[in-house]
Amino acid sequence: MTTPPTAGSYSCSCAAGEWPAPILATPNGALELLAAGRRFDVAVLDMHMHGMDGGQLASALRQLPAGRELPAGYCSAASPPGPIRQQAPFTAMLSKPVRSSALQQQLLAAVAPPAASLQAIETAGGHRGGDGPTVAAATPLRILLAEDNQINQKVAQLMLSRLGHRVDTVSNGLEADQVVRRADYDIVLMDVQMPELDGLAATRAIRAQLPADRQPKIVAMTASVLTEDKAACTAAGMDSHLPKPVRAHELHEIPHPAHTATR
Repeated sequence: MTTPPTAGSYSCSCAAGEWPAPILATPNGALELLAAGRRFDVAVLDMHMHGMDGGQLASALRQLPAGRELPAGYCSAASPPGPIRQQAPFTAMLSKPVRSSALQQQLLAAVAPPAASLQAIETAGGHRGGDGPTVAAATPLRILLAEDNQINQKVAQLMLSRLGHRVDTVSNGLEADQVVRRADYDIVLMDVQMPELDGLAATRAIRAQLPADRQPKIVAMTASVLTEDKAACTAAGMDSHLPKPVRAHELHEIPHPAHTATR
């Protein structure tokens, strides 16, 4: 989230509630983070900043590998001019003062549009008439999601449930290690950076302690695109990795284990 270092940035941060986001004082700070390979779920850009407006920053972010597909929203007291919308299309539009409910709805819609639609339908107590079973529903998997960020938990749960899978969720690597010992899972989606025990250490523990016939496929979820970080995941015993923010089609394309867990 980029915004001038004023009271407005504080109010925007607070409105996110359980959807925490970094607050960057300058557009250059955002560019430096993405240039270093950091990945984010969504960018919320103030339209009026010193040195570079939101449209210019969005265009600059699109030139970086980590920002090419980054959903971007603008935060302004007025709609951006037409040329800015054409130059850097925005997926979320927030009017100041930003309200918590509007911010959460727009962020979810930007990060995972199908999940946002599903959430709205389920909240209303109905389903779309054209909805049919997904391809993955024919072979539902038991999946453990190890993720400490509540926003990422909700988005992943919605997408995986929509694909027909059964999902259990834990918030750190220590819980993941304990749960996998008690129950069999086809796949563990393991966030790399978590409290208590990180994803790498949890994976090493699972690989060392579970017998071969109970070993799940472990897929790393990481915001890093650095080669050495991917190598660390492989060395810890992870089978593959997904870049954050995780997309629905990437979850759908995870190779299924040869044998599914006993239910």
